[in-house]
Amino acid sequence: MKPDPVIRAGTRDDLCSVRDLLQQAQLPVADLESSEVAFLVADLDGVPVGAVGLQIFGASALLRSLVVSDDRRNTGLGRALLSAAEDMARRMQVRELVLLTTSAGPWFARHGYAGCDRAQIAEAIRSSAEFTSLCPASALCMSKPLTDHGSHMTRNVLFLCTGNSARSVLAEATLRAWGGDHFSAFSAGSQPTGQINPFALAQLQAEGMPIEGLRSKSWDEFVGAAPMDLVITVCDAAAAEACPVVFGDFIRSHWGLPDPAAVAGSDADKAAAFALAHAIVKTRLRALLALPESAWSERETLQHALDRIGQLLPTDGAQ
Repeated sequence: MKPDPVIRAGTRDDLCSVRDLLQQAQLPVADLESSEVAFLVADLDGVPVGAVGLQIFGASALLRSLVVSDDRRNTGLGRALLSAAEDMARRMQVRELVLLTTSAGPWFARHGYAGCDRAQIAEAIRSSAEFTSLCPASALCMSKPLTDHGSHMTRNVLFLCTGNSARSVLAEATLRAWGGDHFSAFSAGSQPTGQINPFALAQLQAEGMPIEGLRSKSWDEFVGAAPMDLVITVCDAAAAEACPVVFGDFIRSHWGLPDPAAVAGSDADKAAAFALAHAIVKTRLRALLALPESAWSERETLQHALDRIGQLLPTDGAQ
């Protein structure tokens, strides 16, 4: 009996394998590296045997590139990938999934998707490469509303750096925007500057992420607060410091980031540094949101997954 693949967040190391799978299935690959697509892959002994992509557009998302290898067809892997993508979309507060297909309409219909008029789809999705150039105009447009699957726990995540003015703030604001009621995000510093870097705020605003309530603060403020589930350090200095025990029985992981505030030069150079730092943050948080519920039930498994996520970088060209 063949072992079951493990569905995990894709990395740029998977791109060649995912491209091969898509080409074998005659699916588009032109924007695989440059687009804002978050991939999940079905991993079998280190080799992707299936994949699915999500491209987020606010409350709607484009489901794309669902593919399995020939020897994994009719095994339920496609359905498992679809379910994992839908769960990830829910965690990112997506309320509707949209897709284009030339041949799999009946299969998607069996899983809750219905044909729809392209004119009814969000303009941002209609303007995507998938709609404008990669798929033929004859492709069937389908959509599915997403509903919450019921009760779940809200996990507290604290991002730490020394000054709490840039990297940890980018992470807090992004997880706030994406995490819905699945995550509560916080940030703090061991030696806070007391002021958030204006380039961090500008970057968040450029991405349409709320900045209300963000401020630079000490980790001492969390004494007596609700215990943390995860404490994630984003600078090497904070990683070397001992966290206060008042944070609770948390899991700690280091997601080191280059310091954008240390970049000298023009305002354009500084803005580019913050955009790069934010791109790294977004890549890692997508992977966090993609973790299956089962990963949270075993501490060692979760620790390994978090440490792996802390090494992820955006695909070339993605921001």
